Amino acid sequence: MRPAMQLALVALLAACGGDKDGGGGKKKNPTTTTTTTTDTGAPTTGSDMLSVEVAQMAAGDTGTVLVEVEVAEGDASFQVTGSVAQQGFVSLIDIRAPDGSSVAHWSDWWSSPRSLMNGFFGYDPVTAVQWPVRDDDGPLVPGTWQVRLAATDADLVPLSGESMEVTTMVKADDDLGQGDVLVQIVYAEGVDQDPAVVAGVEAAVERWREVWAAYGLNLTESYTTSTLDPDLPFTYTGADEVAQLPKPEGALRLIVGEKIGNERFTYGISAGIPGTAIDSRHTYVVLAWLVHAGADGVLDPGDTSLMGETMAHEVGHYMGLYHPVESDYTAWDALSDTVECTGANGCESQLGSNLMFPYSICDNSGCVAAEDMTVDQVAVKQRYVSTL
Repeated sequence: MRPAMQLALVALLAACGGDKDGGGGKKKNPTTTTTTTTDTGAPTTGSDMLSVEVAQMAAGDTGTVLVEVEVAEGDASFQVTGSVAQQGFVSLIDIRAPDGSSVAHWSDWWSSPRSLMNGFFGYDPVTAVQWPVRDDDGPLVPGTWQVRLAATDADLVPLSGESMEVTTMVKADDDLGQGDVLVQIVYAEGVDQDPAVVAGVEAAVERWREVWAAYGLNLTESYTTSTLDPDLPFTYTGADEVAQLPKPEGALRLIVGEKIGNERFTYGISAGIPGTAIDSRHTYVVLAWLVHAGADGVLDPGDTSLMGETMAHEVGHYMGLYHPVESDYTAWDALSDTVECTGANGCESQLGSNLMFPYSICDNSGCVAAEDMTVDQVAVKQRYVSTL
């Protein structure tokens, strides 16, 4: 087993001068020993629990788009995804309930040490907004909800008249204690040609399934191949080739490559917190099998166990979870039942086995299994629109 592997911040804040966990990236740190016009065709979802509507909208003079989401009795959550051209960025301004009250506003989270959604910061040209995020945010009240999105350039200058494709998904779910999550596992070009790597990935998926099953989450996976560069160079920019990969409606996507760009110590990265459930240039979690294998390039049982926990961790980011505490111990998630610790000793003793802890705790005998989730963490995953 290798020395401690560190989860690190992988995206700089594009819209304000601070650091937040943009993509929920998972890294190892080799210097430590311990231890990111309505579509007229009705999309097919494959499930009567999920309804989808696509619209092409133009941003107003202030660069804003107002999206109305119709919520019926029995609906549990919704996701709104705004997409603009690659030179633009989409951010969330606010969400309003049917009575007109604001339930989430960018100003409440912009400078907060606690993190709820990446959408407030406008990292990408594809931005997903999930509501409710937490149990504390729900349940949804039937009626017309309003989501205001902004289209800006990299300097936060509004892009008036910018065309924005808006996809709204609404999930009807009467059981938030159990859920099935469909994940498409995509091999980058050539990765599936090595039987040992395929066996290692499949063993890691079984570890992932085991971690989730303890919390009422059933992983249903499918496998496919692609011509994507196994170096996964598109991680921070997205790629048309990703958008062109067919996938089942609402499925999440995990792309397995050799490494992530030129990053020798990055295990995996999520394209969003949360990520979108639609097809787009930014619909992915990426995973580097070669980094997990280490210097010998062989995936032994300890490597595959770690890789399975990385899979569960990164897809956890994609479904809306942050680290319970960041690596500098000065920022936390917005959940009420994750300990707000402030130092290495206390955080490692209280949260070291949490699935979303920001780094692995290892010594010469091995690593602490990162497999625990709190009630509120599970609730975030159960409310994600692709948990059906």
